[in-house]
Amino acid sequence: MAKRRVLYAHGSNKQIIRNVVTKRYRTAARCIGNHKELWQEIGKVHSEKIRQEVHESCKKKCNYMRAADEKVLGEFSTAILSTAAAEHLPLLTACLSAAACHKDNRDTTHAVVSALGILLHNRNRQVNLLQKMISVVLFKGGAKKMVFMRLQKAGLCLGYVWVIVTLVACLP
Repeated sequence: MAKRRVLYAHGSNKQIIRNVVTKRYRTAARCIGNHKELWQEIGKVHSEKIRQEVHESCKKKCNYMRAADEKVLGEFSTAILSTAAAEHLPLLTACLSAAACHKDNRDTTHAVVSALGILLHNRNRQVNLLQKMISVVLFKGGAKKMVFMRLQKAGLCLGYVWVIVTLVACLP
């Protein structure tokens, strides 16, 4: 007959262990959330996991946020980008969705895709599908060159000259 292990733990550690052993994972997770030292370590692990996800996503040549050519702009869809992001960047997408969530459960797709576009562009300048879309919309709306300069510094769009060159290249 196997010996029964006895584990001595105190306070919140005891609650965490008891809930994990009895497979009450939600309660265990709440206890971990209240445990300051454990929560700090989980934050470090999540940060590293997100860094790895973003690194892998940005280095792929077929990145869904990377516009291979300007014809891709006509097929722009936040729903498609959101689905691809959830597949390739599950932890980051979940974090952004949680941050953007409202009490009335409004759709956060546009906010998440916008945030991802800005974050990924900051990491790798070739990942710029969102910035290209915004640039074209600004140009079509008659935005002045100064608006482009300010938004380009914030990583929200590409430069005015890029739009001119691209639109001229697309002419028949």
